[in-house]
Amino acid sequence: MSFIWKDNLNIGHELIDSQHKAFYTKISEFNDSIDRGDTKGIDDLFEYINAYVAEHFSVEEELMSEHGYPNMIEHTRVKAVTDANE
Repeated sequence: MSFIWKDNLNIGHELIDSQHKAFYTKISEFNDSIDRGDTKGIDDLFEYINAYVAEHFSVEEELMSEHGYPNMIEHTRVKAVTDANE
C-alpha cells in the first residue's frame, strides 16, 4: 500500500508542507519494507519518526505561537503525550 501525497493536502506553508510530504514518502517506504520483510528498513523508519516528530512539532509550535493559533494548548498536550512515550 502506497501513501501518495496529493496537493490538496497542502496547508499553504512551504516548510510544513514539505515536512508532511517527506513523512508520506517515509510511510510508503515503511510499507514497502514490511512487504519485503526488510527489518532494517523498518528500524530506519522508527529512527526517522523519532527525529521527525521532535523537529516537526517544534516547528509547528513555533509557527502557532508566532501567529496566535487558538488551539495551541491542545497541540502542546498531544506533543507532551508523544514526548512521554519516547
